[in-house]
Amino acid sequence: MQIYTVYVTCPTHEVARNLARTVVRERLAACANITGEITSIYEWHAELEQTSEVILLLKTSEECTAELTNRLRELHPYECPCIVAWACCDGNKRFFEWVQQQTGKQSGQ
Repeated sequence: MQIYTVYVTCPTHEVARNLARTVVRERLAACANITGEITSIYEWHAELEQTSEVILLLKTSEECTAELTNRLRELHPYECPCIVAWACCDGNKRFFEWVQQQTGKQSGQ
């Protein structure tokens, strides 16, 4: 059984909360965590940028990862949002089972 953590940067807590509520309600993610403010430095359109953002972390099943990524791209206000998924190789198996039960077709979708 494989679950994934999906990392998303967001411009505000409000955007992160709205994204989290939508994808959890749609059962594309089992749960979400939103961090405090971070500073991001990057180059965009040949300009060095420094902005405040928050991190949204989502836990999902392997089966939902692609659909979750696509849904986040649809909803996100950025032109090119940071959405990165990585597999969780070990951890609390009961939590992994719960994530599986809360997401995708197993949940009655």
